[in-house]
Amino acid sequence: GHSHHKTFTTRIGNAILSLIFLGLSFFFMAYGIVQICVGAAAPYGITSRNAWVFIVNGLFCLVVGSHGFFLLFHKRSSAFTHCMLNIILIVQAFVLFTIYSALLNRNIREICGGEFYNNPYCHHDREVYLGIALAIFWVINITVIPFSLICSIIHLRSVNRNKNQESIEN
Repeated sequence: GHSHHKTFTTRIGNAILSLIFLGLSFFFMAYGIVQICVGAAAPYGITSRNAWVFIVNGLFCLVVGSHGFFLLFHKRSSAFTHCMLNIILIVQAFVLFTIYSALLNRNIREICGGEFYNNPYCHHDREVYLGIALAIFWVINITVIPFSLICSIIHLRSVNRNKNQESIEN
């Protein structure tokens, strides 16, 4: 009876994990599309040079999101790949947004007329807009992406455990 109980809890665990992956996949795809739109629309005269970070991160999110969907149907083969993609996504997000945050003031100065002639209103508006955008991205980068990585590691471990059990049983 013990093994039956174990498979039941494993099934529930897998079902919950699948739902989480589904949710994360939708989230990453939506988040990726939003970022690409923000980058492409480039409001407030924010040039593509200043919006590249959104486009790049958006593309990465789309890749991870669509791979998450793929994972729901091909669990075994791609658990490890999903882990690696999540690690790449974290590294990429932190590196890009750190660089971007560091360059923010210089970018705003350029948009607002360069070093010498600087329009304070322009500066304030851009600062607020980009500040809010960056804050949202940092929140997501610090919470959702690591959460996704943790889930992919749990998933990878459960796939490996199942592989080991099957090789013992056979």
